[in-house]
Amino acid sequence: MLDRFGAVVGETRIVYAESLDPVARYREFLAPLGRRWRATVTGIEDVNILFARSLAASGMDVVHVDPTRAARHRVARGIPKTDRADARLIASMTLAGEYRPLIANSPQAEALRVVAHAHQAATRCAAPSATRMPPRCESSRARSSCASTTA
Repeated sequence: MLDRFGAVVGETRIVYAESLDPVARYREFLAPLGRRWRATVTGIEDVNILFARSLAASGMDVVHVDPTRAARHRVARGIPKTDRADARLIASMTLAGEYRPLIANSPQAEALRVVAHAHQAATRCAAPSATRMPPRCESSRARSSCASTTA
């Protein structure tokens, strides 16, 4: 997190897959700001992940930072590729106004997106069509990956 002058005020790492409620963890991180967190703009490279959509739905200002542009900035500055460096770069780009606003989808569009992703995951290991060779799902590894994507 950067202040309006670009100085690092705080850092935290939230792993979405390991946290029961990453939005609550992020809000806990912002809690020392008191009421000023409402003026906080959160820059994220992939705004289609559930975390970004959940932050936006909870009333936070979430913006999209182009990952290609961020990578170019990182290379131009000679910064090595690390999660911490990426986070600081995204924060500085957000502070500089190098982002696009998050476009909110209607509830119907969000529901359709969730169903489409579920369908895509379910069909990854579905029965093969007549025009394709049957997949090899004999190994326990292949069966477990099929089961985990459909669950």
